[in-house]
Amino acid sequence: MLNFQVVDAFSRTAYGGNPTCVTVLPIGGRMSDGMLARLARESGQPTTSFVDLVDASYRTFDRQGAELPMLSGHSTLGVAAAVMARDNNASQLTLRTKHGDVHMARDGDGLYEIGLPLSKEGGQIFSTCGRFDQLAHAFGLHEGHPAMITFGSVLQPELWFMEVTPAAFASLQVDIAKVRALPVLGAFVTAEGMAASHPACTDPKSIDFSVRYFVPKLGI
Repeated sequence: MLNFQVVDAFSRTAYGGNPTCVTVLPIGGRMSDGMLARLARESGQPTTSFVDLVDASYRTFDRQGAELPMLSGHSTLGVAAAVMARDNNASQLTLRTKHGDVHMARDGDGLYEIGLPLSKEGGQIFSTCGRFDQLAHAFGLHEGHPAMITFGSVLQPELWFMEVTPAAFASLQVDIAKVRALPVLGAFVTAEGMAASHPACTDPKSIDFSVRYFVPKLGI
C-alpha cells in the first residue's frame, strides 16, 4: 500500500491553487520507472512526485507518466508540505534530485521557502533578435519596449525567460497560442517585487520578485 497526498499549492483553501500528488515510497521498496509512470497516470493530477525518504530524494512525473525534464515549482512546494507535515512539522528539509539538492524551509506562519539548484548545464543569453521577438510577442510586448529589462534562456535552452518592470508584469497580455508555438519547452516572465496585492499575499512589500511560468506542452 502506498502513502499519497494531494496538496493544493498556492492556496489557503482546499481544491484551490495548483494541485499536485505526493507519494512517499515504502521504505526499502524500489519501483521501476514503468511502475512510477503508471502510478502517475493513475493519480490523474497534473504532477505526481515520488519521495524516497531513505535516499532523501524525489522525482516528479506528469499525468501522462513522463518524468519532468526540469524541477516543478508547485510540485516541490507540495513535496515540502507533505514531507514536513509527516515529519512532525519539521522546519528544514533537503532532498536530492537529478538537477541537484533542493533546500526547503517552513517558517512559523506556515510559509515555505524553496532553494532551487542552479542548472548544471548553465544558461545562455539570446543573441538573435528574431528569437527575442517571438518571446516578447508571446507576452504582448515588442522589441525595444521600455518595459523590457533583460531576457535569456536556461537549461540549454529548454526555457526562455524575460524580466520586465513591475508595472508591465501586472498588465501582461499573454498569448498562450504564441507561447505554445515557441521552439522550446516553455517560458517565464519575472519582475522585481509585486505590483499588486493577491489573495495569497496581502502584503506586496514582503515579496522579492514575481514569476509567471508557462509550459503549455505539459499542461502548465
